[in-house]
Amino acid sequence: MSIVKTRIIGLLVFVLSLSVCCGCGESSSSSDDAAAIAGVKGSVTVDGSAAPSGSQLTYMGYTDTVELNDSYARLLEKDAEWLDSDYIREVAKDGKITADEMNEAERRSISCFSGYGLKVGVDYWFGSDDSGMIEKDNDRYTQDQRSDIDTTCGLDLGYDSIKKIYYNALYNPDNVDLEPYRFQCYQEHDLLDGSYTYSQFEQLVEDGNSPLAGIASLDDGSPTRRQFDQCVADPLHNITDSPVKGK
Repeated sequence: MSIVKTRIIGLLVFVLSLSVCCGCGESSSSSDDAAAIAGVKGSVTVDGSAAPSGSQLTYMGYTDTVELNDSYARLLEKDAEWLDSDYIREVAKDGKITADEMNEAERRSISCFSGYGLKVGVDYWFGSDDSGMIEKDNDRYTQDQRSDIDTTCGLDLGYDSIKKIYYNALYNPDNVDLEPYRFQCYQEHDLLDGSYTYSQFEQLVEDGNSPLAGIASLDDGSPTRRQFDQCVADPLHNITDSPVKGK
């Protein structure tokens, strides 16, 4: 299993078959299955029993629209220019990323992968939130070929850029420095001793002596690890007196 790149949330349930063939005789069947998933209107939920930890289980099920402040809007416009992407320009032009736009961006990416016979929930999973992409090793493509496919279906189509900005704007709408709020989250959820000041904690981290170092070795499913991951990914929605309260 190798971790490569990036991909969130939903409603309607569509359980995918886990049967996928390896080798020449089945590429047609695999491609047909993948294309069927890519053509589904509405959300798709894959079988969680076979999914790696941290992977996204529901696709094309976004429900939130996010407003882009000036810095996020500039970042998206910059990506549109760098990739020469009319699709990103279209998404960025009204200063927001709607749920429909996110669902369409994800559908486009999944459809692209299906063109290579790669099926979401079987051959690969997008990471939950903005945490990367998880792939299953197979003998159909070399590592370099898979890297090229990932670039084509993620970066070049604009999905990677749109999703990254979407989650940044969702979790951190004003684009503030999150480190002090992560520190607050650690303490409020008893992950870090309340006697530490922020400057003391910063110094310990800088010296390579973080009091939280042991949490990284915990199982992904443990309550402590899950809470830590939430504090890292979305501290503003996991603390009291948050600056985004009500947003």
